[in-house]
Amino acid sequence: MKKLFAGLTFVLASVTAQAALVEIAPLNQTRTVGDDVIVNILGSGFATPTVGGGFSLSFDPSILSLAAADVGLAAPPWDGSFPRTDTIGAGVLADFSFNQFSGLSGNFPIAQLKFKAIGVGLSNLALGPSNSFPFADASGGLLEVGFGNAQVKVIPEPATWGLLTAGLVMVGFLSARRQRALQV
Repeated sequence: MKKLFAGLTFVLASVTAQAALVEIAPLNQTRTVGDDVIVNILGSGFATPTVGGGFSLSFDPSILSLAAADVGLAAPPWDGSFPRTDTIGAGVLADFSFNQFSGLSGNFPIAQLKFKAIGVGLSNLALGPSNSFPFADASGGLLEVGFGNAQVKVIPEPATWGLLTAGLVMVGFLSARRQRALQV
């Protein structure tokens, strides 16, 4: 009976424990080529106050180009460092780190990233841990953190669709005209 009670207690504790998560909002966006794409990086479910940490973000560099990153969103603001710039062109924002000595818990904003939509397609935004800056508490203990993902769909500008439609109509007109000329 003691084993059953201990097992149930463990299961209930596991279910009620909320894991810390770093996620992207909004999860899905549709933009046109040339638009700005704003994504917010949010911390949620931090039961233990974190004094900082870092993340990496991968994206498709043929669809999105990173324009700006701001970590001054939390109150008081994070003391942030811009990530290693040698990886941004390759579609990876590596080791984006931030810290704050008073620590934050619960749900809080971490950063805001601004991309420019430069190509047509679907880009996954995949968050992952920073290899150099793990999330930590005030005593230096490492925090277990999960990471979320999002998607940005970039479509052609409406003028591009109009030009494509006009071109197809013109090809159809010329084809019909050519067939009539051959029949005469």
